[in-house]
Amino acid sequence: MLIKKETSSKNLIPYKAISQQSIILDDDTNLISIELNGFDISLLSNEERDNKIGLLSKVFRTIKEGATLVKVEMPIDLQKNQNHLKDLKSYLSQQFIDKNISDKGYTSRVKQLDNQILTNHQISTSSTLSKSKFYLFIYAKNIKQLLSLYSNLEFLLKQIGLNPKLNSGTEIAQTLYTLYNPGEVANPNLYLDRSLKDFLSPTKIEFFKNHINLGSTIAQIKNVYDYPLTTLDGWLAPLALLKNTTFILNLKTLDIATAKKQIDTAMGHLKTHSISKASEDVNYNQHQDSFQNLLNSIIAGEEQLKITNLMIMTYANNQEDLNEINSELNSVIRQHGMFSR
Repeated sequence: MLIKKETSSKNLIPYKAISQQSIILDDDTNLISIELNGFDISLLSNEERDNKIGLLSKVFRTIKEGATLVKVEMPIDLQKNQNHLKDLKSYLSQQFIDKNISDKGYTSRVKQLDNQILTNHQISTSSTLSKSKFYLFIYAKNIKQLLSLYSNLEFLLKQIGLNPKLNSGTEIAQTLYTLYNPGEVANPNLYLDRSLKDFLSPTKIEFFKNHINLGSTIAQIKNVYDYPLTTLDGWLAPLALLKNTTFILNLKTLDIATAKKQIDTAMGHLKTHSISKASEDVNYNQHQDSFQNLLNSIIAGEEQLKITNLMIMTYANNQEDLNEINSELNSVIRQHGMFSR
């Protein structure tokens, strides 16, 4: 049985205005977005890998407040390329009329252009092309504080090889539009004479027991609530690179007192885990020492403990495709020792 509940999508949008370099939230917090280009960590040597991970750790230690790592599938619009090809065809026609190009050369080049135009048309009508785009959202009340933080992060991110780019307020709004309207690309003209909430909101949101409808798109949201005790480098990559998914990893720095409580709880859980699942060969003493070393580093100001919330939204145009995407997602989650709901 389907349980359906409709709500105004504007009630779910916490953003109220665009500034030149940020988005302003309802509580007057500023959000800046740093666009990142990824790389394949498996192609690096152990030394290069350790160096980049160390620098990335420094990036997140530099961010004292909250941050969000976001991956969206940004649709690729072939229309600009189509227009360029048609303009080039018109230019060749004029060159042929002016006798600046031979009959054979003109015929051969026009045939190539026509084939490319036809191929682009067939691709655009049969499927939706998209590209994974990664962004680091950073929050603070003071925009000057955020821009100063970015200047510090930029050098580190360049050293890692992530080629950071600070987005404008309009570019951030376009990213948020695709986040709330998966599979769609924003038309900046739609923002004219409209509030930011109206611009970002899906045409309709319907909540069902096992999925939500975002306009004409069917979606489902999973939260990862438990992680493996040990991981390999790049362990989140298989989740972040799944097609037809939106990946959101929220990070919030904990104060020392709260961090100590969290580590004490984790050590208690580890002890229970090692007793109840001895067959998994969990080295309790080794992990206990790791937790104690982490706590000592936090107290000394050398490390930070961040609470994380990992949310993954899958989406499709129909239930059958959504089920297939969810099946792949669930498989990846299980293979990497995580649990979701």
